[in-house]
Amino acid sequence: MTARPEDRAGLALLQAAYERWATMPDITLQMNRRDAYALMCGMQYLRRHPDMTPALLDSFERVGRAAQQAACDDAELYTMAELGWSSAHDVDQDVDPN
Repeated sequence: MTARPEDRAGLALLQAAYERWATMPDITLQMNRRDAYALMCGMQYLRRHPDMTPALLDSFERVGRAAQQAACDDAELYTMAELGWSSAHDVDQDVDPN
């Protein structure tokens, strides 16, 4: 599959940003625990995307695990959240919930 010109332009913009950011100082984000948990879930989901580069997959996991560490305030919740990093624990989409 060939990328459309607008897709290639967006990828080039993102690549330039990633190169620029590599030499810039870290930033600090602040959010409530519910949002941090949602961020972690989103990063777990994005790690399943087949078209992501290894560098982005690593970044998603690093961000998600930082959110997990911050949000999961007891061992049982942390253990449950940890399952989300493994596709073996994904929800079966073909199951009727009723």
